[in-house]
Amino acid sequence: MPLGRWAMWAVCAAALPWPVSTLDNGVVRLPPLGWNSWCSFGPCSTDICTESQVNDTLTAIVSNGMLALGYNYFTLDDCFAMRRDENGTMYPDPIRFPQGFVPLVQRAHSLGLKFGVYTSAGDYTCHAKKANCSGACNVGSLGHYEHDSATFASWGLDFVKMDWCSASVRELSCETQYGQMAAALNATGRPIALYMSCGGQGRGTMWAKNVSNVWRVGFDHLDCWDDGPCPLKVNYTSRGHGTKQAVAYLTGISKFAGPGGYNTPDFLKTGGESCTVAAIAGDLCPKQTLDEYITEYSVWAMASSPLLVSTDIRNLTAIQKTVLLNTEVIAIDQQPTAGDLVSKPLCLAPPPTASSGLASPPMTSGPAPQWYVAHNIDAMPSYPHEQPGVVHIYGPTPDGATCQLACGANMSCTIYEWSAKSGHCYWRLDGKWQPKPSELRESGCIVGRVAGCGSTGVGSCQVWAKPLIETAYPATTGWSSLSAHYAVALLNLGDNPAVVTANLSAIAPGAVHARDVWGNTTLAVPLTGVLRALVRPHATLLLRVWGGTSL
Repeated sequence: MPLGRWAMWAVCAAALPWPVSTLDNGVVRLPPLGWNSWCSFGPCSTDICTESQVNDTLTAIVSNGMLALGYNYFTLDDCFAMRRDENGTMYPDPIRFPQGFVPLVQRAHSLGLKFGVYTSAGDYTCHAKKANCSGACNVGSLGHYEHDSATFASWGLDFVKMDWCSASVRELSCETQYGQMAAALNATGRPIALYMSCGGQGRGTMWAKNVSNVWRVGFDHLDCWDDGPCPLKVNYTSRGHGTKQAVAYLTGISKFAGPGGYNTPDFLKTGGESCTVAAIAGDLCPKQTLDEYITEYSVWAMASSPLLVSTDIRNLTAIQKTVLLNTEVIAIDQQPTAGDLVSKPLCLAPPPTASSGLASPPMTSGPAPQWYVAHNIDAMPSYPHEQPGVVHIYGPTPDGATCQLACGANMSCTIYEWSAKSGHCYWRLDGKWQPKPSELRESGCIVGRVAGCGSTGVGSCQVWAKPLIETAYPATTGWSSLSAHYAVALLNLGDNPAVVTANLSAIAPGAVHARDVWGNTTLAVPLTGVLRALVRPHATLLLRVWGGTSL
């Protein structure tokens, strides 16, 4: 969606009804917040949990403040080695869970939490291939959807994640199987949210929200920024498992989300997986930087994806506290309308005097710039050099600014160069930005008309936008009084610092107030026109902007 169409998008978002899920079970009116066990008690895919670990985590989610911030879905993944008794009724491994699930569910409910467990659409779960129990454990729900749904309801469950595991699913349809499970859960009369994990097959489809409340839009999300060595270290030979890939999964699918059903690229990996199977509380081995975890969380929030963190929260690390306990970012997530990518601006090289260590302001705003200018006399290391047959010698000018004006007045000129040594102005007519070291030079190119003009990587910078309203989430109180209220995220997915631009005038006419959400700072001076911000590699600048009076 082009950046200039933000205004039209805002009108449509306000005028059209949200795409309400037709699963019609009355739950998940806003994206779920909570915790999942997947990478919490060992490295991802360890898939082992115990009653004592679960009880400790129930205590922690209250004492660490997460429940008070809305993290109220408490869910177990494929870690309890489900079995069946002589009547075909499911029960967890009695060694790991000697009391079964009911006491845990009751305790969770007494604390104000919702409780969920895991099953598979096939006859076994994904962990069954690693288990040594002669096929008696890690059973799935295939052929038992109605019976298992009744069991889940009898336990008092509020959430079921159903995975797509075992050879038995190869000839099955995700739409059919999840539709059958959704109908079976609804038939119990207990409102139970259904999480569809079907290898991302529901991405960009109309049927996903008819059969589930949350649906995966990609492959397993790992604690990795990108594909390559990181997934290989945890024995994943496939691709598409990093945060960078998750951003791509969420792009362009906002229209499918709404009350009752939301897209998800999988669980958050905030702070990293547990280092060893010993699962020592707080002993996490992060494989991403703080900037990367902030980008992960920001994009989930911009997309109104469920904020379900699957790392150990029994002793929050500094990274986890910074990311998970920011109520303003959670409030951006807790919206019925999902945000989306609206622009892929060129990643502009930072000014020569800028610090590359900044992920938030310095920010500037004003009229949209036509030119990207490099001053070699200010130690900029490159400039577009001449090639035979494409250079026009304009003549002497007093300075580079005069040379630029002369070039701008001629439609054929897209690049100028001015020599402080000779005082001469040159024009490039072939429109190619070609760096070359020099001194005492100033050069500039017209952004948008010259390939690679000032760019450090086309496509690596992104701008996302999302309309904000006052919802049931307490931190949104007062937002109904703000006009043209948006969240705007400036992403730098590249490997070098970059200046990212966003057209704020397309959101609201005139000046807009702005808050740096992660920096917890309200800008003293309103912004106008085009915003330009220096963003670190793999980092995100997340803003709330609004017109009218300040809040």
